[in-house]
Amino acid sequence: MKDRKIMLIVGAGQRLGISVAKRFLIDGFSVILISRNESNLNSLKQSLTGYKDYVFTYKADVSNKIQLKLVLESISKKFQTIDVLFYNAVNIVKRCIFHESEADLINDFIINVIGLLTTVQTLKENLIESNGVVLVSGGGIAICPMPEYSSYSISSSALRSLVLCLNSSLLEHGAYAGILLINGAIDENSQTYSPVNIANVFWQMYVERKVAEVLL
Repeated sequence: MKDRKIMLIVGAGQRLGISVAKRFLIDGFSVILISRNESNLNSLKQSLTGYKDYVFTYKADVSNKIQLKLVLESISKKFQTIDVLFYNAVNIVKRCIFHESEADLINDFIINVIGLLTTVQTLKENLIESNGVVLVSGGGIAICPMPEYSSYSISSSALRSLVLCLNSSLLEHGAYAGILLINGAIDENSQTYSPVNIANVFWQMYVERKVAEVLL
């Protein structure tokens, strides 16, 4: 495993998460998956046929900062360096602005934004040591808000700003952060928005490390 680079996926899921994992596994990475659901983690690992020796799973709820930090610290000690962090945790609820509550806005913000900040702050030294890359899945809604998805619009805009700030700060240390704004529904049958194509775009961002945001 020492000769394989390490990718950490926070918010690993059955569509985009597993496609990104496969894309990086194919090119010689070991992949660490974090999800709040243990059965989901088991299913993901089973799906990664042929790569099970290079897939590691950890259970953590991004909305629980203490739990998340403990898991990240454990990962940090075990793996030493993190070459790529992929943040894919998101909570999307269809709810208009007039029906939003402070509690719901805060909860969504914690998952969609604060979770990334906590992860990067906790793994900062690991990422800097490897001249690492932070990749983040975002939505076109960050620049074109939708009133019927008000909380997601607000948190998406904040997430975009956070990634741009992180990139500026990480560049000073030889690291990089970039967000992919996916401006459409993820669909297996779409040439543009299929999980496989999106994973390829993330791979290209990792290789090129040129721009802090890409609109797809």
